[in-house]
Amino acid sequence: SQQLFTAFFSLVLWIAEKIFQITDILSYVDDNFSWEYERNKRFYAPYGKYLPSKQARLLGLWDMLGIPHKENKQEFGEVLTIVGREIDLRTSRMSMPADRMTKLLARMTEFATRQEASLSECQKLQGDVNWAFGVNPLLKAGMTSLFAEMSVAGKSPKEGRSRSKAKVQLTRQVCDDLKWLV
Repeated sequence: SQQLFTAFFSLVLWIAEKIFQITDILSYVDDNFSWEYERNKRFYAPYGKYLPSKQARLLGLWDMLGIPHKENKQEFGEVLTIVGREIDLRTSRMSMPADRMTKLLARMTEFATRQEASLSECQKLQGDVNWAFGVNPLLKAGMTSLFAEMSVAGKSPKEGRSRSKAKVQLTRQVCDDLKWLV
């Protein structure tokens, strides 16, 4: 289904650029973004407000094609949330939203106080931390010891127990590394 969606949306973006001359649209899966001079605004009647011209024109195209969209997802300004990351256009910096960072730090701190966790819990934490590495890849070394313990637990589950419930030892090194990451 992802290939079908990508093919369809590529056609929509081709129509936007070639037929409607809406230039410089960038896309990541189902998020679209662009730039516009602050003075170039256009009234978009369905939302009853002014939006950057390119954005209003793209929404108009989506309306013509019957593509649904939500007002709360239509952001514009100097700081945007794109694919769950805050992009500050003034400083060219990318960061995690504060609420997500706070939750992740709390989970990592809680993990660092435990002696063991299920493989499934560790995999969930690993996924969230890996997502955070998109804004700070130099911290990857902090997960090495947890990865090693997960690989040991994943290879030898006890009989009758699923791999996801296999216990991972949260050694002193794992806990110290998580504290370092925090």
